[in-house]
Amino acid sequence: MTVVTPENAAGPVPLLIMFGRAGFPNPKEPAGEDLDRINAAWKALLIQQDPSLKNVIADHPAWDPIKATPFQLPQLNADGDPPNTWQLIAAGWGFALLDPASIQADDGAGITRGIIGLVNKGQPRKPEDWGALRAWAWGAGRAFDDLSTDPAIDAKHIGIEGVSRYGKAALVTMAFDRRFDLVLVGSSGKAEPRCCAATSEKPWRASPVASTTGWPATSSGTARRKPPSQ
Repeated sequence: MTVVTPENAAGPVPLLIMFGRAGFPNPKEPAGEDLDRINAAWKALLIQQDPSLKNVIADHPAWDPIKATPFQLPQLNADGDPPNTWQLIAAGWGFALLDPASIQADDGAGITRGIIGLVNKGQPRKPEDWGALRAWAWGAGRAFDDLSTDPAIDAKHIGIEGVSRYGKAALVTMAFDRRFDLVLVGSSGKAEPRCCAATSEKPWRASPVASTTGWPATSSGTARRKPPSQ
């Protein structure tokens, strides 16, 4: 999980957990003489591991094992706006990139591994056992546990976001873990959100948009959880 918060925030910030691939932002890298020293050390290690590489490296003196990462402009959204994560930071929000594959594989072949495989001790799951969506929701809950201990984050305003199958996982997360304050769902498909009507006892049985705001159920939307008294 990669967590990013605004640098100059005056206090704890709301945060959106986003299902998807996670990776560290490019850090400040060594440059100049420092990078030259690192490359020299790498070449020495390569020659130590395989002495025949000494001639290869000598024949290609301009080649370096490690190259400086070139500057890249951010990839704009389809509408020309800055990346969604940039917009969150600009609005005073933090975000956490949570890779579902770090919790449970997104295929049947991995069902005996991940958290499902761990609980089932490496055995295939039974029909009533968790599937990947429920496992990912469990993982989001564990991410919440960790984030709620960070003084830079407002634990009362942590949301969950996902698109397509990860949108379904966001719905499942909101249903089973009532600590989440907000859900943002994109293109999750209409069948799942529409399958049941919401009730006061089981508000998760409809699209979060329908169950918390009274709007028509759709495959995309944003909703904030209301206290029971509202």
